[in-house]
Amino acid sequence: MSDPTDEKGNDSPGADESSSPLATATPASPAPQETAGETPATPEAEEPKAADPTAVGIETVTAEELAALADVISEGQPKIPDSPGVADKDAIVLRYDIVGANTGTRRSLPVLELVHDRFRKELENELERATRISGTIEIEQPRASKFAEVFSTLEHPCAALIIDAIGMDARGMIILEPALLLHFLDLFIGGAGGSQSHAMEMVGMRGYSPAEKSICAHFSEVVGKSTKEAWRDVTDVSIELVRVESDPRHAVILEPGDPVMEFPVKVDWAGVTGTIRLVLPLSAIRPLEARLSSTIDDPSRDESNPWEPALMAHIRNTPVDVIVELGRANVTLQRLLELNVGDVVRLDRAPEGELNVEVSGRIKYTSRPVIQRGNLAAQISEVLNQSPHKKPIDSTSNSD
Repeated sequence: MSDPTDEKGNDSPGADESSSPLATATPASPAPQETAGETPATPEAEEPKAADPTAVGIETVTAEELAALADVISEGQPKIPDSPGVADKDAIVLRYDIVGANTGTRRSLPVLELVHDRFRKELENELERATRISGTIEIEQPRASKFAEVFSTLEHPCAALIIDAIGMDARGMIILEPALLLHFLDLFIGGAGGSQSHAMEMVGMRGYSPAEKSICAHFSEVVGKSTKEAWRDVTDVSIELVRVESDPRHAVILEPGDPVMEFPVKVDWAGVTGTIRLVLPLSAIRPLEARLSSTIDDPSRDESNPWEPALMAHIRNTPVDVIVELGRANVTLQRLLELNVGDVVRLDRAPEGELNVEVSGRIKYTSRPVIQRGNLAAQISEVLNQSPHKKPIDSTSNSD
């Protein structure tokens, strides 16, 4: 007797699966219908995926080959190796100020120090001429900073002389203590200087008066002459006063982050001490870096002569004889022997004529007679370039 299933031809073990229209769908049957312990027929179904060259490449590439591939791709780029054994928590982070990175000078500027030293010497000479009193000025190193740092040092009242540096196309400031400024202003008009506490209180309330501002212009001229002479070998620069401020809020001439260069000197003049600072924007110094970085020999800063500063200090303190010649007369020996009390000897100079000023036997200046603080004095009217032992007298000699 034949099995009924054999007649249908569906479940016979010897049936040809390829002849059945459902043969291709049989591998896609759900996994739960498979008998436990039998191997699923997935290899035949996934065989086309195994033929994908991309899939084969990913499965066969090792970690070393991937690292080599990454090196080839990044060829030409700088490689930063990791430090072995250093954890992230132990990493050192260096902060870099991109905005302020250009605040300082890019290179050493030896000539700048020479210029600043010459400025100190010239300022000392100019202040001595203006005040007719000797003092000392000590140099401090030029320093680069930001304008915000300079502004933070200004107190109320302050003494800020806003200037234009002609030749550098820059606006800067001359900064000093108000007490020191008022001290110099008093010396300029023939006063004794000294403490100016009452005047400082007045300046704090009302600012600087027109008369004080006028004398401040004279002070800026003194600093300007010193600056011009100090920078003469680098560039032609002159200083022009714009205004004088006692309130720091009105002395803002640059942005807080703008780099500046300070040229400070410490002053001790007639018992009053303080600091004078010439502040210029660093943008005015940058175009001069080529000249300021050149190495030139300056006799005043010869390192081979360490004794020179002491010698120069000794020479500056050496007293010299200064003689103002009132006039001359030629008389005979007989007339000289006959001179008595009350006799008049007529000189060869007119009453309003200029007088010769001799320094250690050499005529260095011409002057006019004036009265200074109750004493007879000589006001210098001309500085002679040549220094003859005796200057010819224009007027005719007369004898009496």
